Amino acid sequence: MATVTTLLLFDLSVDDGGFVSAGSTGQWEWGVPSSGPGGSGAVWGTNLDGNHFNDAVDTLEIPLPDLSTAVSPVLVFEHWYDLTSGDSGTIEVDSGGGWTPIQPVYGYPDATGFVGGSVLWQTDSVLLAGHGPNPRLRLVLDADVIQAADGWYLRSATVFDGDATPPRIEPIVIPVDNENFAGPYRVVMSIEDETQVTSAVIEVTVDGGSTETHVMNDVGGGVWEGFIPGQSPGSDVSWQAVTSDAENQSVWPEGDVSTFAVRLPRPTGLQGPSGRIVAAMVPISWRPPNTAHEVTGYIVEEQGSSEAPFELQSPGGSIPVDPDGDHVFTVRAVYAAGLSEPSAPLALDVSVPVLVEISPGAGFQGDSLTIELVGENLYLHSELTDVSFGEGIEVANIEVLDANSLSAVVTVDANAETGFRDAIISGAHGGTVFPDAFLLGDGALLPRIVDVKPRVLRQASTQTMTVTAAQDFAGAVTVDPGPGLFVSTDVKVEGAVATFELLTFGTAATGERLMILDDGHRLWPAEIEVKEFVDTDRPGCNVSPTSAWMWPAALLLLLRRRRGASC
Repeated sequence: MATVTTLLLFDLSVDDGGFVSAGSTGQWEWGVPSSGPGGSGAVWGTNLDGNHFNDAVDTLEIPLPDLSTAVSPVLVFEHWYDLTSGDSGTIEVDSGGGWTPIQPVYGYPDATGFVGGSVLWQTDSVLLAGHGPNPRLRLVLDADVIQAADGWYLRSATVFDGDATPPRIEPIVIPVDNENFAGPYRVVMSIEDETQVTSAVIEVTVDGGSTETHVMNDVGGGVWEGFIPGQSPGSDVSWQAVTSDAENQSVWPEGDVSTFAVRLPRPTGLQGPSGRIVAAMVPISWRPPNTAHEVTGYIVEEQGSSEAPFELQSPGGSIPVDPDGDHVFTVRAVYAAGLSEPSAPLALDVSVPVLVEISPGAGFQGDSLTIELVGENLYLHSELTDVSFGEGIEVANIEVLDANSLSAVVTVDANAETGFRDAIISGAHGGTVFPDAFLLGDGALLPRIVDVKPRVLRQASTQTMTVTAAQDFAGAVTVDPGPGLFVSTDVKVEGAVATFELLTFGTAATGERLMILDDGHRLWPAEIEVKEFVDTDRPGCNVSPTSAWMWPAALLLLLRRRRGASC
């Protein structure tokens, strides 16, 4: 294998290298530029502090070493240029018969020379073989009278003996994002070398894994072709084309990798309601992906939500909103081969109604309850609020306490269907369904009054009543004994037992009746019986219960009547 020998290296960061500036303006100068590529190192450039001069032909001669013993001499230089059409940078060589133009290896980017912008520093080569042992070489800036740009700058120059020029590799066909899982993905490159290309490969990495190498083939005319195998959906592929001659290596893209993704196409155009929304469900829609693959459904996800993604069969519908989520949604298409990437996100301004508590949260067939309901974002209104638990349950006496709480009386039909019932709560912003919010049990299990002492009362009498329930009362108890009866003391509650004094007027109707105890949550019916007054001092003789002597006692008891009792 031939070797490359360095014949002369110019360190332009240290000195000017003995380069010679000449021409109509002498604008080539050595130093640190404040224009053009800028930077902190010294370079040779045309007018280091601004645009090159117009209407000028200026040269920079690079002194070459003695090439009498060199076999394959070559000048390799690193340069940067910004030249408009009408201006150009070229290279000339003098082999002893005067200056003549010379092409760099792989030619100029334009027919007139270096024109346009290099963007970055780039490396070019000039072959010196065949020009004698002591050729001269110079850079020529030819500027017209019209426009001027940053100009031409030289950062380094080295004279080698040997193959110091790496192959030039340029893309013709490269893979792009696609949905072709079977592959392969075609790569076509133009590869040139002033000697001979010895190899060309594609180095491939999938999803950051290990690197695989795939050989490219010479298909003629400086064109090389290779293939990357098919990849599974969701793959991110990074690759480089690498080519070599006997001494050098080139990579495309230089200093980077080319990438493409193998993706199932995602939905687009995700949209929903604009402005503020108060709802637990919101309508959204999107455009289905344009694909040859069959879409079997869609999955909608909310960022920050702990709930499972919501599935839909068609491109749109009403979706639930998680009160604790971010209210930012994406949608994926479901394919037989897997899921697509998520769509672009959609942010909605949503206040989600939340049911915090219904107390009590359960009742029974034939029950009568006073419930309290508390939530968030309910926006209740005294004239626009309604509550429903479905067929067989009547909700009445709704009292809105504030925007998020209310109380109401619930009466359950004895034949109402048991099980969990949805609560439908309507406020100023419409109705919201809260699934399985209230449990309705079998009437046979309804908590009841199990004992009343005494059960039988006489007209014109006062009795200490002891009423025992099947379970503890929920709180303070008030008593509605019905017409002709009066609770004359506070009701004392201990667990499931309530005690109080009950006055029966002489005018109270006789017969079976219900006395109602209310503990703030449930109405407890207690059966009692009122019997006719009997004068025990006159055996066998009934006395009218409206006898005049009874009225002072009744009046005294009425004056003792306390707030909360009823008659």
